[in-house]
Amino acid sequence: MIYNPPPNWPRPPEGWRPKAGWQPDPSWGPPPPGWKVWLPANSWGRAFGCAYAAAGMIGMPVYVLAYITEVMPTFAVMNGFVYAPVGVALVARVTSFKWPFAVYLPVVLVAGLVAAEFFVGPNQPGAPVRVG
Repeated sequence: MIYNPPPNWPRPPEGWRPKAGWQPDPSWGPPPPGWKVWLPANSWGRAFGCAYAAAGMIGMPVYVLAYITEVMPTFAVMNGFVYAPVGVALVARVTSFKWPFAVYLPVVLVAGLVAAEFFVGPNQPGAPVRVG
């Protein structure tokens, strides 16, 4: 769990960890309604950084492979690996455990390829528009 002090409470020193049974000073007042003083450890911004780092590591080789083999349009691969990390990071943030970086690699690969499929076919730029 990560301590998330409300805006009306003083910020703790860097690296501070509350001891067992710690209680906030009553003079600080209550936290705002709905404020979560304790957040799951994996809900910090690390998830987005890891997801996009994995997308860079995995997406570039997949992009080059798509370019060489012409199996899939390169714009589809590029878009898949731009949008997929957002979903992966959101899933990583809501799970109950902190993902090691190695977990992001295969998940981003699969999510990127699935997202890339969305950009193929009638969704691709320049595809004929069907009316009626």
